[in-house]
Amino acid sequence: MADILLFSVGLAGCGYVIVTLGIAFLGARGLRPLSGIPLDDAPLPKLSVIVPACNEAAEIEACLRSLAAQDYPDLEIVAVNDRSTDETGAIMDRLAPELPTLRVLHIEELPSGWLGKNHANHVGAKAADGDWLLFTDGDIKFDAGALRRAVTHARREAVDHLAVFPGLVFGGFWETAMVCFFAFIFSLHFKPWRIRNPLYPDTYCGVGAFNLVRRSAHDAIGGHEPLRMEVVDDVKTGKVLKARGFVSDALPGEQLVRVRWQHGFWGVIRGLEKNAFAGAEYSLFKGIGGAMLLATIGLGPVAGVLLAPWPWALPFWVWGTVLMAAFGYSAYRLGANALIGLTAPIVAVALAFAVLRSLILTQIRGGVRWRGTFYPLAELKAGLA
Repeated sequence: MADILLFSVGLAGCGYVIVTLGIAFLGARGLRPLSGIPLDDAPLPKLSVIVPACNEAAEIEACLRSLAAQDYPDLEIVAVNDRSTDETGAIMDRLAPELPTLRVLHIEELPSGWLGKNHANHVGAKAADGDWLLFTDGDIKFDAGALRRAVTHARREAVDHLAVFPGLVFGGFWETAMVCFFAFIFSLHFKPWRIRNPLYPDTYCGVGAFNLVRRSAHDAIGGHEPLRMEVVDDVKTGKVLKARGFVSDALPGEQLVRVRWQHGFWGVIRGLEKNAFAGAEYSLFKGIGGAMLLATIGLGPVAGVLLAPWPWALPFWVWGTVLMAAFGYSAYRLGANALIGLTAPIVAVALAFAVLRSLILTQIRGGVRWRGTFYPLAELKAGLA
């Protein structure tokens, strides 16, 4: 009887993984990469790039230079120094005379009721003159043609919001495994291939590295006002726009847009400290449920193979094999070694730990500390978009 029960559990888990990954594989095949967008001779509207930065002295110069080197015909770069205590502001000021498309704004104080980055984006957007606004981060690098292709696609396809997933720059083995698995799960959860499909009005997404928004759409939703206290403001930008009837789309950026998201295995865990529970909208049910699902997906096939005798263990073998193969293929598409797929059970549990850690620390502290500023949990919950 126990063997039959284990077999049934394995069959259910195996079926869930195969169906979920199969749908994702078929959907992702339809996503055209940014580098594959053909250019034409049609005139392009003015584009303003908003770059909020708090203590980004190590990366901000390379980011701004890569933007200034773009071949976009009518470009404005609005760099916003958000209360930095390092050399970020000084670097921006030093670059401004050299880069004619660059404007620099300095924020000295944060108004109540705002997260720092969201307020910086708000200030930058208010000062910008472009017909389109690109919200990005201070550690992103852009290759030539990235902006032209993105705006060309948005104009040609009549979309109001375009999220571009950046190519990832990797460090060590375990950092690479964790970052790849996070990207793997992020894609499965947000299903970017459905974002433009009118049959899925509740499917949305946004990316902090590259959120391109039509100015008229941004103004129509009240700018960043609805996102004043949203920790995951990038993702929620897509939600707010779609809720107001605007059209969103998503593309993989490959190497035209690049970032090293975190540094080291523990850096990924720490990097999710403020975001993971926020992504669950501070719901204990969603947070714990998500962590349990991740742990089950990773540990389920291992436990089944160890506990169930042959042939009752067959579904667990298939479950584990499909999971590792799909993760390995995803890592390969991101530019990593496909053998990283073998780490799927380990990194799934590590990611589950990161979610629970974020939940517990946020509850214990009564809020989130981000870039030196503490934001109370009650205010974060009240500000959910």
